[in-house]
Amino acid sequence: MRRAIAISIVLAAAPAAAQSPAESSYVVEAGDTCLGIAVRVLGDRDQLEALHKENPQLGPLPHNLVAGSVLKLPTRTTTPDAQLTRARGDVKIRKASSPAWDVAASGAFMFRAWRAWSGEQSTAELSFRNDSRLGMRERTIVVVYGPEKKLAKVITATAELAQGTLEARLGDLDGKPVVVRTPSAETDLRAGDVVVSTATTGASIVANHRGTAVAVRGRGSKGKGVSVGVGMGSRVLPGKAPEPPRPLPAVPAWSMPVTAWVALRGAPSHADLGWAAVPTAATYRVAVRDAAGEVVTAQVVQTPMLSIALPVSADPYRVTVSAIDADGFESAPSASLAITLAEGGIVPIGSSTPLAEVPAHVTAGSAVVAPRGMTCRAGGGSTADRTVLSAAGPTTIACTTADGRTVAPFVVDVVGASIEVAGARGDLVLARGERRTFPIEIASGGAIGDQIDVDVTAGIPSSMKRLGPTRFEVTLTASDDAPEQGAITILAGGATLASRRITIGRAAMPPAVGRGDRWSLGVLGGYHYLALGSAADLGDPDRPGDELAGGILGGIRGGWSRSWLGLEAEAAFANVAHVTTSGHATVLATRLFVQARRVSGPTTLGVSVGAGVQTVTGSGIGTHHDTDPVGSLGVLAAYRRGRISYRLDVRYDLCAATDGVAQGIDASVGASFEFGR
Repeated sequence: MRRAIAISIVLAAAPAAAQSPAESSYVVEAGDTCLGIAVRVLGDRDQLEALHKENPQLGPLPHNLVAGSVLKLPTRTTTPDAQLTRARGDVKIRKASSPAWDVAASGAFMFRAWRAWSGEQSTAELSFRNDSRLGMRERTIVVVYGPEKKLAKVITATAELAQGTLEARLGDLDGKPVVVRTPSAETDLRAGDVVVSTATTGASIVANHRGTAVAVRGRGSKGKGVSVGVGMGSRVLPGKAPEPPRPLPAVPAWSMPVTAWVALRGAPSHADLGWAAVPTAATYRVAVRDAAGEVVTAQVVQTPMLSIALPVSADPYRVTVSAIDADGFESAPSASLAITLAEGGIVPIGSSTPLAEVPAHVTAGSAVVAPRGMTCRAGGGSTADRTVLSAAGPTTIACTTADGRTVAPFVVDVVGASIEVAGARGDLVLARGERRTFPIEIASGGAIGDQIDVDVTAGIPSSMKRLGPTRFEVTLTASDDAPEQGAITILAGGATLASRRITIGRAAMPPAVGRGDRWSLGVLGGYHYLALGSAADLGDPDRPGDELAGGILGGIRGGWSRSWLGLEAEAAFANVAHVTTSGHATVLATRLFVQARRVSGPTTLGVSVGAGVQTVTGSGIGTHHDTDPVGSLGVLAAYRRGRISYRLDVRYDLCAATDGVAQGIDASVGASFEFGR
């Protein structure tokens, strides 16, 4: 006996041994008569007298039954007429004595006048006592009215299709045929495969796919029935005789070079199906079954292709497709096609466990784990159970099944990893003898495991502190015998994940960060010389060429907005004496400089241009208080050791007095301490 190939409700074969008390009551429906209930519900017109006896409230004959009233049925023990041998999805049954639908499970027995219902994307199969089976597609209601035992060893299974579609898969029947009633037709089913459907208009369509001819009669029609042969179909309109049989659409043929797909764990899985178009088809019905023959999903599409989402499975699915013309006649299903949807995995670098859910990007060095029974390769590499993704960029993964079938390729976006150091770009630079601590983090758009190690080039003293799965604090010492070049390397499972170069003997260039990220404070001291020239109001009016000279002491505050450009503010005090006359003076100056510099190792050379104000006060011949603007042009040289810089500055000054211009020279040495990153 063959299984139903549809959304199916199944009544188990030969449930004759199961005995159950018959329903004790029955809810009257519109149009019911006592004789009809005796025949249809109790199975024998001889039960009419017993029915009258159990319901004395009906009074004398004739009885006018009211819809919705409840009749008590004669007490008896009966054998179930059918069994729900398969149920998938939303399947319910309704007893003859109840208006309520109950959730049904496989194995449930069904008696005369019981109903079975399948919801959206649901199927069931009913098995009758004569070993016949009816498969229910989605949105189908079947009423069980049999088997009815009229003569010994003659059993007829009867079902009423209230709505939806039935698939009959029948073997050779020894007794009477299975009778399927719809609102407009009755069909006698014998050995073979037949699809019976009914529309909301009451019209019925019978399509004979395999086996023997089936007899179709109109209900309520005086016209003759028709015999529908294999490959033919007939439509019956309400109150009409069956239409002459017509040919069914051609059976679709599969057209697919690929029948296997791989879905990475946690990612959606789907199969791309395709078949040759049938000229007379308006739609196609695709049914997918699991290894047990259960319908997983069934869909109706208008084009000869379908991308269908399915869960991954260790066992192949079986898929069939049938063509449906504009009038609703359905062809026999195609050959059953085996398709495979298997699950692969990604093991991130630094881990031995596959990810529960694969991210959009995968870190280079991670591995693709092939599904069971398959091998895979990345790009042009060799096939293996485990394939390492070594190159960054979109990588095509091609797999093959154990029996040689080609699997649909898929693409993995592979990204690299890098070592990020807070506040530093490029090389990690240390001056000879310097000891610095670098907070580092392994950056990647993909997942990284926690089985990673930090390695530093031999000869560079180092220590490491782990702050998190991908965060470390590494301390490096640029000892006198350390090599000039080295590297910090991140290792994962013995493979290199990322590296960052170390340079010793060169001072670190300030990073290209915002203003104020690097700034300094310092002091300076030196010699100040001022030639008054024509600026007589700064000295003795009778000696316009007077000169002032003496020591200078000041403070500086600088900041670098670029590695080569910065600003520096200076406040200086000079105690000077007249060179050609007696007396002394005090010079107070505040200036702002723009500086440009070039760093080479620990040495810095630069130029500066500045402006400010200068105040001269003093005693002696002709000297008095005066404040004037001053401009400066200078050069500087500095040597840096760690965060301390030692510097030499030489500047040329011009002071604009009210009656002339004074010129000066500053020469100073100093030291500054650098703050920031």
